[in-house]
Amino acid sequence: MKLNKIAVAVTAAMASHAYALAPSVTPDVVFQISGATAADKQVQTYYSSLCDISTQDNYSEPGDDASAVFCTVRASTGVFSEDKDVLFLKQSGGSIDGVAPVVNQSNVVAIDLTTCSQTVPGTATSAGEYDCTGTTDRPAMVGISD
Repeated sequence: MKLNKIAVAVTAAMASHAYALAPSVTPDVVFQISGATAADKQVQTYYSSLCDISTQDNYSEPGDDASAVFCTVRASTGVFSEDKDVLFLKQSGGSIDGVAPVVNQSNVVAIDLTTCSQTVPGTATSAGEYDCTGTTDRPAMVGISD
């Protein structure tokens, strides 16, 4: 009987998921990427190759072509010497939005994580999904053109 209660408690603890990394957590690193929509699938695949899936949350805001991924990038990926909580922000407006803002050192649209609500909880093997209603402006750091 005690073993069953422990199993239920462990299962419940693992099943309940609010945020893998709460939007209130200050990221160790932020990347603001802007540009071509044609590369969005490849960019998402790249995030997935870096992120520890058990910590990954995906954010979308359909009105401004803005998206974000917040996760822990483990040192074992070789990107950092220690684990880092990384926020990847992407603005998908087109090739000119990838080149010009970086060259001109100007801002692009980015998701405001404080406006997001969970639509699909994350698990140990799948990312959480969030819909967002607001954006902010951030300096473009990386531009993608096709």
